[in-house]
Amino acid sequence: MADLGNLVQKAFYMGIGLASYANEKTRVALTELEKQAQKVADTMVARGEITAEEARKYVDDLIQQAHTKTSDLSESSSDKEPRLIEIIIEE
Repeated sequence: MADLGNLVQKAFYMGIGLASYANEKTRVALTELEKQAQKVADTMVARGEITAEEARKYVDDLIQQAHTKTSDLSESSSDKEPRLIEIIIEE
């Protein structure tokens, strides 16, 4: 029975670890997206295609959309019912 408790504890910690890893990867991806969007906006400003204010709004809107999409993904996955796991112990 102690093995079952240990298994459940390991599964729980693995779930926490995976969630933390996914969160970190998302944060890094959003940071990289912001850097790339800023480069594009700066280039467009240098070419005179848009103003600095339009560039700032472009980057802010893009980042806001990315945050909204990642929030929607996490909400839709949390709205699902928990998956049942059947543990069979063979003696």
